[in-house]
Amino acid sequence: MILLNRLRSKRNKPDALKPKHKGLKVTMHPVRFTNFLEIKSVGGILSLSAFKYHGKLVFELGQQHKSKNILLDQRELYSPSDHNELSEFLSFVMKKLPPKVNDMRFAICGQPQHKEVNDFGELFGGNRGMQVKTFVDIDEARNWMSVG
Repeated sequence: MILLNRLRSKRNKPDALKPKHKGLKVTMHPVRFTNFLEIKSVGGILSLSAFKYHGKLVFELGQQHKSKNILLDQRELYSPSDHNELSEFLSFVMKKLPPKVNDMRFAICGQPQHKEVNDFGELFGGNRGMQVKTFVDIDEARNWMSVG
């Protein structure tokens, strides 16, 4: 916990982003910690194409902030995704994004009621070479990211 407090004191002020894309009603708040970039998404993702666009933005924010470690805070994000949509999205990530995505580390903090879908995403991504772990507690996710 001491390490996390040190990280918090070094954060930069976040710049809120409101991307324009059909079906994407989200505000994204990137915050740079010492070892990782945290992106909090608030709002709704209403289609699979919007889900893919959001994923592309996450990767681009990681590049912009020169971070290979990204924590996605999705506790205030509404997405009607199910296993099939998540599977299609992760396949898209593996095919469309640069090979660097396999060198990145992702933590996803979601809502407890979506734990099953999030766990599926962790398993699917892990089986395809991604370093991904899901959480429902933001402090646990931050601690995992700060250690790695």
